[in-house]
Amino acid sequence: MENLPGQRVDLPVFSLQNGVIRDCSKSALEFLEVSKSDQVVNREISKFFPYKQCNGDLSKEMWETRSYESVSSGIQSFPWKFITSQDKEIATVVSLVTYNDFLLAYVNPFGNTNEEWDKFKDQQSLLLNINQKIEEGIYRSSLNNGFYYVNKSFVKMFGFASEDEVLQLKPEDLNALYDMTNTRSDVLRQIENHGNIRNKEVLFRKKDGSRFWGLESCYLHLDEAGRKFIDGIIVDITHIKESENLLREKNHELQKVNEEMDRFVYSVSHDLRAPLSSVLGLLNLAEMETDPAQLSLFIQMMKKSVKKLDHFINEILDYSRNARLKLEDDRVDLETLTTEIIKSIEYMDGFERIRKSVKVYSRSEFVSDKKRIKIVLTNLITNAVLYHDSKKQNQFIEINAFIENESARIEVIDNGRGIQTTHLDKIFKMFYRASEDSKGSGLGLFMVKECVEKLEGTLNVSSTYGIGTKFEIVLKNFLANTARQSRLFGTSASA
Repeated sequence: MENLPGQRVDLPVFSLQNGVIRDCSKSALEFLEVSKSDQVVNREISKFFPYKQCNGDLSKEMWETRSYESVSSGIQSFPWKFITSQDKEIATVVSLVTYNDFLLAYVNPFGNTNEEWDKFKDQQSLLLNINQKIEEGIYRSSLNNGFYYVNKSFVKMFGFASEDEVLQLKPEDLNALYDMTNTRSDVLRQIENHGNIRNKEVLFRKKDGSRFWGLESCYLHLDEAGRKFIDGIIVDITHIKESENLLREKNHELQKVNEEMDRFVYSVSHDLRAPLSSVLGLLNLAEMETDPAQLSLFIQMMKKSVKKLDHFINEILDYSRNARLKLEDDRVDLETLTTEIIKSIEYMDGFERIRKSVKVYSRSEFVSDKKRIKIVLTNLITNAVLYHDSKKQNQFIEINAFIENESARIEVIDNGRGIQTTHLDKIFKMFYRASEDSKGSGLGLFMVKECVEKLEGTLNVSSTYGIGTKFEIVLKNFLANTARQSRLFGTSASA
């Protein structure tokens, strides 16, 4: 029993396997008041316990539980009573150390009063209970070495398998527990300068590389031998940070909605009143007119104002639907959809003088929200017709689509009037009009941007004034998403 780890060699020491004493020190024989080792060796250690310990629990069962808890939790010491061969009860503190295939039990007789011993037992029970049940990660480390102690919550928090795995980390390995490599050195510097850290928000990194937010508090402890230790506690605040980020996003969205609402109310009131005022004015003129030809002209003008009002109301409805309706998984035939859109706007001025081309290059089916894609293409194609350049001989609008397994890229190209550079970064704002003779409401391109974002896509525009414009949209193909794909070809799929 020489050169054993962990405690003073003059203490009674028992070497145990499955609760059976395999060897013991000379001081252990003296402690139990026996003269020969064969009176102890190969006997269960429970033979030297009182029948019952505190609270009337059986000693043998309590020992097995305490032994397991002590070794597995990192709390190595606990109060215990032994009974000698002379039937004398002795209060002790037992410290357990794993050594090869054995469990070493160091027994430190408690020489003080029963009252003090009971108080010590309560303190040890409290520490064990805290270690087992507290959710915060607790640790002790040094300025230059690794960990001396961690509790179970610390192990779980950082995704390790056991306390031993953490305690075996080298000093240089501890930097990897922080997301930023210089964070630990900053913590150590602050500890040395100020003696403590209180409620410092730190981004930690688990064993598997995933990250979590923790609130770290620690202080510098100097023991009787002058050694410096860092005792600390870490509280996982990931859910709080996530809630803060969510609240920040919601506030940003709310601010955006409020700004849009202000513009919306102002512009809607103007765009609704303008055609209504026009109709009312024409009605007043019609009441005083007797010439049938002039009356017919007034009616046509009123019809034009009503159509403009109807178009504007439909845009408002599209905006509302896009904001509140969830995405649908539809099989989208882009060629058929684009052809239908072109057919629906053939009444527009100058339509017949523009060459239209639709080409779809497909390597996969395309799955997305058909209604939103229709809004996007309708607005882009309609704008291309609205702002065609009648001075050009060969006017054209080209719609090209390239469909892959994971995405679809759509181009809408025209050789119309083009957009001035000063307007390019503003055309997607609500109610923005890029020209004085704009025929639209200013909602169209805003709607395009909003729909593309809902479809998890990107939108780019390039234009040369007087030459033409190109819109390029890249949309996610939800066919590549296995979760959506399983729903698509199940009962919830729509065609």
